[in-house]
Order: sequence, then C-alpha cells, then structure tokens
Amino acid sequence: MTATSPPKLAFIEGMRGIAACQVVLLHYCAALLPVLARVGGAGHFESEQELARSPLFALIDGYSAVYLFFVMSGFVLAGSFLRAPRAFPVLATKRLLRLFLPVAAAFAIGVLLFAALPQARAAALKYAGSDWLAALGRNDLSGAALLRDGLLNSMLIGYQGSSIFAGAPGVLAPAPMGDAINAPTWTLHAEFWGSMLVLALALAYRRMPALPFWCGCAVLAVVLGTSHFSLFVLGFFLYTQQHALLSARGRLASWSGALLFVLGVTVCVAKDNAALAAVDAAARALGVASAQSDFHWQSQAGAALMFIGAVLSAPLRRVFSCAPAQWLGKLSFSVYLLHFPILLTVGCLVFASLAPASYALAVLLSLVAGVGLTFVAAVVFERHIDRRAVLWSRKIGAVRLQPLPQ
Repeated sequence: MTATSPPKLAFIEGMRGIAACQVVLLHYCAALLPVLARVGGAGHFESEQELARSPLFALIDGYSAVYLFFVMSGFVLAGSFLRAPRAFPVLATKRLLRLFLPVAAAFAIGVLLFAALPQARAAALKYAGSDWLAALGRNDLSGAALLRDGLLNSMLIGYQGSSIFAGAPGVLAPAPMGDAINAPTWTLHAEFWGSMLVLALALAYRRMPALPFWCGCAVLAVVLGTSHFSLFVLGFFLYTQQHALLSARGRLASWSGALLFVLGVTVCVAKDNAALAAVDAAARALGVASAQSDFHWQSQAGAALMFIGAVLSAPLRRVFSCAPAQWLGKLSFSVYLLHFPILLTVGCLVFASLAPASYALAVLLSLVAGVGLTFVAAVVFERHIDRRAVLWSRKIGAVRLQPLPQ
C-alpha cells in the first residue's frame, strides 16, 4: 500500500496547545484545590465539589488532554513515517533524539529548581492537604537515583502504573512515580513506545497487501484493548483515511463533527458512561491490555471522540487553527516539560508564603507566578532546546521526505 500527501495539520497544533494548558491547570488544582481536580485531599471552598462535576471541569481536564496527545501523535507520526524512505533503526533513532534531548534538558532544570527550593513542596503541603502533592516530588536528589531517573525512568523505562516494563526485574523495573523529578514525563514513555508502534505499522503498511495488514491491525486492536496504546493505532488508522475525513464538506460533516466533539467533552467531564465501563470490564475479563482504570479509559474514549469530531468539522478546525492556539501549540511541548518542576518549587513557595493570610489569594498568585514563569521559560526553551532537538534529529539519515504516489 502507499501513502498520500500530508494534510494540513494546523488545527492539531492548536489542539495540542490548548491541551497543554489543560494539563497545567489540572496540576495546579491537584496541588492546591484537590477536590476540584478530583484527587484525594482536603476541600477548601464549598464550590469545589460542584465545579468538579460541572461542564466547567473541561477547562482543567488534563486527564483527557494527555490522551488527546496520544491520538494526535498517532495521526501526525503516521504521515511522517509513511513518507520517510528510511529503515526502522534510522527513524527510531531520530524519534529518540527528538524526544530525549528536551526531556533531559527539562530534567536538568528540574534538578536545579528542587536543589534551590527543596522545602517548597513540603511547606505548601501543610496548607493544601493534597494527596497528589504528598505523593509526588519525593526524589532525594541522590546520585544513583537521580542518574537513573534522568537517563532511564523519565522516558525509556517509565514509572510504576504506566510502564510497558511492569513486572520486569533489575534495571528494567519501573521506579515509583513519586520519586520522579518530572512526573508528567510518564507520558513521554508512552509517547516514545507508542511512536515505535506507529513506526512499525507504517513500515508494514508500505510493504504488505491491504487485507493481511488490516486483519493484523484488527488483532492488534484487540490485544491492546483499552490501554492508552490503542490511541496510537487509532491515530494511525485515521491518518490512512485522512483524505476522506478532511475533505468532507457541508452541514452534515460539520454538524456530525461538532456532535462527536461535544459527546467527547461530555464523556470526559462525566467519566461514568456505563457502556464504556462495560467495555473496559470486558477487556480486563479477557486478559488483554487495559487502561490504568475505568476513569482513565473514559478519558481516553472522550479524547478520541473529540479528535474525530475536530477532523470531521471544518469550523472546529478553523477555531483550532487561529493564531493564539497556534502560538500555544508551538510552546506546548516546552510548557508541558517545564510546568511541573516550576509548580513544585516556585509555585509552592509563593502559595506557602501567602496561604496563612488568604488561601484564595495564595492559590491565585501561585497560579499567576507559576504559569507566568512557565510560559516565559517555555519561550526560551522552545527556541534554544526544543527547536534544536528537531533540527538535530532531522540530520540523522538526512533525506528529503517525499509524498508517495497515490
């Protein structure tokens, strides 16, 4: 089979930027307003529980945003890999370099921040009462553990509860996520190995007849069950249908896409759909791969519906292609990598300093200071680290990518 020319993907960049903002807001709420973020801990305002169950929760639903990253990656990487006339080792090395350099740089920044403000998290925890905050950021900065976290855990081996090496012995054994310098990099573990899955699919797609390939994909989909790796396969499949999906015109396509998008948001906010819960239960009963929990499976399904809706709806694609969303998209990876160590140091320090006087003011100023610093740092990081990682990865086996004939 052959690949088609790449579609215009500006809307994906915008969706990625908005999703990164959702993750940042979720983590600030998880640390300081745990009831609002649906994590264990003390409530501080009467409205937290009500807001957590309202449609406004979509604004901070970083749970679903993470899974939106995965299906978007499957879609985008499918196009890139299908058009790259290179062998698996070269493309895998390019992907490793492109992801690992920014992850390692963010890790180093995190180490410096934790070393400079080692007591900030503990000070904030006294007032916040967040189980999430208590469970994370517990790395003692010792040499061996630090080296392992930076070189292996943060991307290649991952952490307990989300690693493909769960149950492995010795050096491959995942570490507790609480020991991570930059806990959100658990998603980079999924991102890297998910991209290897997409790369394998792309190579098979190029070399195999259609029927055996799609039969194999059907078997793979069953084996992956409700695990988040199924989202990469979904993204790949949607890319192979991108010409029909993106060329859909008229009110039917627009309204169908909008309806799917709204349905996805609804599922993401509620996270209690009985039919979806039954699917996850069936996956567990059959012994195939399954999601971290039903809560996460509902987030995955909602994210998939949102993405399919956006692909179908030209008006939604135009919204996500607007200039502010594009700017956020350009910074999204840098924001994602930097926000957590800044939150657990600078954000917590500001919060702990003000919480005795006014909890609401402490939360507000912590958010302003932490998020503001994150975006300032992200601008510099994107320019000097992320952009260079992209350029350096392209130099490996450098060759001009060409669309294959239809």
